[in-house]
Amino acid sequence: MKITVVCDRNAISTLKTDWQNLYARSAEATPWQSWEWNEAWWRFFGKRKQARLLLFHSSCGTLQGIAPLCTAPYLGTPLRRLAWMGTGPSDYLGPLTAEGYEQEIAQLLLHHLHTQVTGWDIADLQQIRPDSAFYTEFCTQNHTPISMEPCPYLQLPEKWETLTAGLSKKMRSNIGYYERLLVRTFPDAEFYMASGQTLFEDIDAMIALHQKRWHARSLPGALGGTRIRQFHMLAAQRFLEADILRLHMLKIEGKPAAALYCFAGRGRTYYYLGGFDLQLSRYSPGILLTARAIRQAIEEKHREFDFLRGHEAYKYRWLPSERINQRLFLQRAHKSMPARLGTLLNKAEYYVTDNARAYAERKSASGSGTSQETTNSS
Repeated sequence: MKITVVCDRNAISTLKTDWQNLYARSAEATPWQSWEWNEAWWRFFGKRKQARLLLFHSSCGTLQGIAPLCTAPYLGTPLRRLAWMGTGPSDYLGPLTAEGYEQEIAQLLLHHLHTQVTGWDIADLQQIRPDSAFYTEFCTQNHTPISMEPCPYLQLPEKWETLTAGLSKKMRSNIGYYERLLVRTFPDAEFYMASGQTLFEDIDAMIALHQKRWHARSLPGALGGTRIRQFHMLAAQRFLEADILRLHMLKIEGKPAAALYCFAGRGRTYYYLGGFDLQLSRYSPGILLTARAIRQAIEEKHREFDFLRGHEAYKYRWLPSERINQRLFLQRAHKSMPARLGTLLNKAEYYVTDNARAYAERKSASGSGTSQETTNSS
């Protein structure tokens, strides 16, 4: 296997066809390893970063793996941090590999990180799935993983009725109650999935609804900046074309009232973001849209519905299982002073972000009466 390091800023664009073909041959791929997502992320967030794509070619010249890495100044210091492209808005990260090559490429990638230490001081590889070959390999090599956020998920049965039979009596009752109440109050209520004709309007509405819900709790929300909005506009358009997007919408009186931004692939549906009109909280539109998204996933014969990272209360009302994303943190092999300083800064950064996340979760819990988490008995 030959490894090629590509630092050309425009390489990700030229790799489109090869990347998409590799994605189609990967058993472990998630939407966050796709070319569509990574190129959009690089376009809007790669300005001050240096590309460091690792390409893995077999002896016959076929591309069998891509490790989409990049370096950037760390926290405004001269230190260089190596990270996955997509770090930040992506829920699962790691190398993209052809089926059957997962372990070999994981071994080669880790060997490369240990021996090719130029150009970076610390490597902070986040959001690694605990069921991935890369995670298994770095545990085998006696690296100590660092636990990140939990990712609740549902194993999907063949029928919706089988899933609901396993829910609490109150939850089963509420799903039917809220839908009847909504339709009785608003006979024109319309549930639908975004299409090419409605996409930009629906994405705009989803962003506005999401931000409004978080602002009501004095929290910034995930979609407040111009670049992140532009990024999601482009990613959603590409995902729609690639049959990855599942944007569930609810309109009432002709206006968007709720949105659930989901992705799909490899037998899984992923719940990425949602939002709804706070004035409609008594109808729990978030629960209704989530139910529809889960039913859609079952109809598509998906084996899993993934709520993604975060342990918000509304996810656990569906009685999910849980996986914990992992993080691999490496210093340069010779443990230089810059690398040790980077380690200290990294610990400080995660102390701050963990406390900020805990604060957001407390605010979310205290504001549960105006969020999807609302669950009233019928």
